Amino acid sequence: MFEGITRETYADVPQETWDKAIHMILLKEGMEEGTVEKFELGANVVYKIGGRHVIKLFPPFHGEGFQSEKAVLELLEWVNLPAETPEMMRASAYEGWPYLIMTFLEGTLAVDLWDELSRTEKLDHAEDLGRLIRSVHRLDASMMKSLPGSWPAFVEARKKKAAAYHRAADMRESLISEMTSYIESVDLNTKRQVLLTGEYTPFNLLLKKQADGWRLSGLIDFADCFVGNPKYDLLGPILFNFHREDGLTETFLRAYGLELTDGLRHELMALLLLHRFSDLPAYMEGNTAALEAESLDELARIFFPW
Repeated sequence: MFEGITRETYADVPQETWDKAIHMILLKEGMEEGTVEKFELGANVVYKIGGRHVIKLFPPFHGEGFQSEKAVLELLEWVNLPAETPEMMRASAYEGWPYLIMTFLEGTLAVDLWDELSRTEKLDHAEDLGRLIRSVHRLDASMMKSLPGSWPAFVEARKKKAAAYHRAADMRESLISEMTSYIESVDLNTKRQVLLTGEYTPFNLLLKKQADGWRLSGLIDFADCFVGNPKYDLLGPILFNFHREDGLTETFLRAYGLELTDGLRHELMALLLLHRFSDLPAYMEGNTAALEAESLDELARIFFPW
């Protein structure tokens, strides 16, 4: 069924192929099919099954993502977090393609709600998320030896690619020329290594309506997890949502437990320059001050406002 599917052709595979694959997995597992719905977001093939389960199918070239998600879901079974995470029901493979079966979490993605939230709800979300990330970062990362790579190696590899990476994204050359010295001026190899998801974005956070408004209720997608500097995980929420509205970044970081200093701002900006999914022009879009920033330090004060 999967013959000829490569990294290059993967995005163009018709949905009929995935529908058939999920049908065959359901037969293999002896699961009732019920209503089957494909999720459109994400790098892997993900289906909701009957309103109770999710099947996540990984191509062999995303094998590290399968191993990461499996390991993290196994860890999270034994901890209590201030938000729900899926429960893994089974890990197996079909025709060499690994898959996970997990419980479906009710809720609405933050990306679909953000513009409708009140000021109070956004502040509550920033505080809830800071506390959630702090709870995840308190887990014993030594249990995550199966996760890929190492933090020092990651930092060094990203340093070497930083200029070319941001140049390809059409970042201004005057800012690119500063990057090496800016990154080298801060030590990113912290002794405290934590479980990183890199995925605390509105695409992976679920909210539910409570008596006091919309509140953070769930966290999904652990395929990109690794271990490293805890501040790396703080970038997604700030850059996707918080930095554009007064008070949200400060509320978020204080809930996480940090003091708002110039040193923290510098470290966050350096990590942003190294982030594997960083898109500075997108974060600057529509922000006149950011578009006119003449230095990375000036840009950092816009992205991390306190």
